[in-house]
Amino acid sequence: MYHFDTKRTVPNVSLDNFIHVCYNCIMTNSTVSIDKQSRIPVYEQVVEKLEKLVLTNILQANEQLPSVRTWSAELGINPNTLQKAYLYLDTKGITYSVPGVGRFISETAKSVIESNKGKQLGELYEITANLALAGILKEKVYETIDDAYAHVEQNKLNIKKGNKI
Repeated sequence: MYHFDTKRTVPNVSLDNFIHVCYNCIMTNSTVSIDKQSRIPVYEQVVEKLEKLVLTNILQANEQLPSVRTWSAELGINPNTLQKAYLYLDTKGITYSVPGVGRFISETAKSVIESNKGKQLGELYEITANLALAGILKEKVYETIDDAYAHVEQNKLNIKKGNKI
């Protein structure tokens, strides 16, 4: 294992090989696309896409993310925007940086993301209450939820096939 001052570790492989393999995994089979016309800020799209890759086990603990310079060029976005997304992920404990080496997915990334998503149930409650007040039938809400779950399952299959999310 490589040990760094930050007390973080990466797998026991040659560092150059590790970086090359991880870089190729993400870049050549890139599953991230950014919609620059979306109302959702680009950095939030990057965060959302990386979270999806972690939740679907495409990105796993201690896998290295591409450098800001390299990936921002690949995605066609401003490096400062990608840096903002990376810093957000760092502050949430989803990624960590090793000075002079790069940024990696943390050991706890998946559980952190799952916990954050669980907090959205309160928002779902509020939305559902508002739909009920508006006279939307429960059956329509259930149908919409079923459609959303089916869409997620289809996306998981697409991601495993290497398609963009």
